[in-house]
Amino acid sequence: GGYVTRQSTVFLFEMGANHLKVIPGFFIDNTELLEMKANQNKTFNILLAERGVREKKLLLLKTFDESGSLLLEDDIEVDPNKTILAGTTSTLENDELFLAGTWGLGTSKQSAGYFSVLVDPFNKQPVHYYDFGELRHFFDFLPPKRATKIKGRADKRRQAQKPPYYRTNVHIVKIEESAKGFLLLAELYIPATNSNYPPYNNNNPYYANSYYNPYGFNPMMGRYYNSPYYNSPYSYYNPPYGTSNRNTDVTLIHSSLVIFDQQGKLKGDFGFAMADVKLPTLDQVSDFYASGKFIQFYKKEKEIYVATNWEDGNGSEQDTAKIRLKSVQDVVRNESEDQGGVRYWFGPFAYAWGYETIKNKNEQSGDHVRYVYYVNKIKME
Repeated sequence: GGYVTRQSTVFLFEMGANHLKVIPGFFIDNTELLEMKANQNKTFNILLAERGVREKKLLLLKTFDESGSLLLEDDIEVDPNKTILAGTTSTLENDELFLAGTWGLGTSKQSAGYFSVLVDPFNKQPVHYYDFGELRHFFDFLPPKRATKIKGRADKRRQAQKPPYYRTNVHIVKIEESAKGFLLLAELYIPATNSNYPPYNNNNPYYANSYYNPYGFNPMMGRYYNSPYYNSPYSYYNPPYGTSNRNTDVTLIHSSLVIFDQQGKLKGDFGFAMADVKLPTLDQVSDFYASGKFIQFYKKEKEIYVATNWEDGNGSEQDTAKIRLKSVQDVVRNESEDQGGVRYWFGPFAYAWGYETIKNKNEQSGDHVRYVYYVNKIKME
């Protein structure tokens, strides 16, 4: 998927026939391709958002079978006072198809909250909008006094039916389905500094950090399964023709796990502050495991950071685990910070990978230093 001029376009390559064909129903002006995702039942979803100056904007969801035939289409009306910035769908593990993401105000690309909706092509389903102040743990990365002040102000503005003032950069990662509902994982980040983009406003007191950019960035850029966003004409990561696209590091600062019930309504949330993980481009850093408890985790250099929560939301147990080395005589001299990570695998297990420079003085060969690519299996107790 991608764009022809400013029109969203999707192609399907049929491997058996060695044939490339255009999926019909696209080439629509003023639409942004938010997501392409394969489902569990050999179908796939395409999610589009209308842009432009229309008073009534729509989210457009289309589901196709493996041959590219349209199975389901739903046009979801968006609140005219809100702009859908990013969205992702569930993968039809169960009967319901769930859609969630972030929304903002006006032309800003910074998020003001989350939205959620159950897809129903035969009936109008209400879209639920939540500002970040409605979440219990969204501000856990901030000092407690500052978090309380921001949340209190957000509550007052909501009661007065005023738009939220707090906005920040949020990267939607994924949705998981469970018997308890739908779980949305997102990450807060500080955008990369680049001389090609407008300067940051370092004096705005209403934002999570001093790197607030009033022009915003496409929060979906760099997702490992969403390469179309690199070339989106609506992305501020896409620089003018003839300019350099080299950025300094993107900084990931917080992992937000939001729980929605079977009706698609907000049920609760958890937060895990990250120790400023820096990456050359925006990508997934944290992940989670959900069973009787909710475990969030991420990797920074040679350590795995873990936060364990229970459904009542009271308290959080935090711990760290080091990457296991091959020998007790091994010493890590250097860990590549931007070439590794950790992901949930199956059951209670995750896996971590990365590159290390290892030194071992007991090595029999003349060279005591070796360069290692490692993979560790991790059990989430």
